[in-house]
Amino acid sequence: MSPLRGVRENCCAELPKFPWLPAARVRPLLVVDFADTALYKELRERCGITLDGGREEIRADTAAATDLKSLDCAVGAPIFRISRIGFHQGSALELRCSRIRGDRLVVTATFGEGVPDS
Repeated sequence: MSPLRGVRENCCAELPKFPWLPAARVRPLLVVDFADTALYKELRERCGITLDGGREEIRADTAAATDLKSLDCAVGAPIFRISRIGFHQGSALELRCSRIRGDRLVVTATFGEGVPDS
């Protein structure tokens, strides 16, 4: 079975665990088994597309009943909702909406020139 769950006519393709992408631009991904590969690698190799920019918003929230199964958490547990728009040559290409449990998110930021590479 194809990993592609649905194609909206002239609109989007939804790959499991991946974002919505314009179907007309990503048709070669229909035959990809994503069990052992990565979306951006296949997007580059099969479609000639490399995202070159994006905008992401991370918003604190609490889990709703619809989040319980996918996040394995209780209603009201802290979560983060992440919305991303990825761009290729100035045009929006990727729309991703994700949820992450609040007890599993780690943010690390490095700034300044005095920090050695790790």
